[in-house]
Amino acid sequence: MSPTIEVRRHRDDELSTLIAVATRAFWDDPLFNFFSPDLLRQHRSMPGFFAAAVYDCARYGEVWTATIGETIVGVAMWLPPGVHPPTGGLRAVRQMRHATPTIARSPQRVTAIKLMNEITRHHPTEPHWYLEVLATDPKFQARGVGKALLAPILDRADTEGLSVYLETQKESNLAYYQRFRFEVGETLRVAGSPPVWTMIRQPHS
Repeated sequence: MSPTIEVRRHRDDELSTLIAVATRAFWDDPLFNFFSPDLLRQHRSMPGFFAAAVYDCARYGEVWTATIGETIVGVAMWLPPGVHPPTGGLRAVRQMRHATPTIARSPQRVTAIKLMNEITRHHPTEPHWYLEVLATDPKFQARGVGKALLAPILDRADTEGLSVYLETQKESNLAYYQRFRFEVGETLRVAGSPPVWTMIRQPHS
């Protein structure tokens, strides 16, 4: 019998664990490998990137935790309709406080900044749900954790008649998200960078 996966909104005392789960899940990721080919340096810098995302999404109450028993096994970080990734103001300052060391240590930091700007430029303007991070601890992958984490917001988006948007830097993820009715949008890259794919899911009509 498969263990029961419970999904709920995060608790504030779990944020450090959620950052660690995301860091483990994105180990050997093509984009992080490009920006930080030194694996030890990558291991040290990745938590800052995920801290920037989780603290920002937590302000809107849309960080979701998956547990099996007492163990945290996955996290989904969302921005709700009407809230876009920060490009200025206090939100941007807060994010950069966490993410800047990650970028500054990268030998590809100029390319990283250009790619992030390109991703921001293509972000949809209409109201939508934005999946910023979906991560399952590697020890618990292929058990339905990602599906369980996606379900609450995908169901809500259908009820609200809203689209859902994400980016992924792993080509193998395209088929995974297509199982949930996401469609491939654009392929984003700047000179010298690996590709990032955008995906959008329209609500049930």
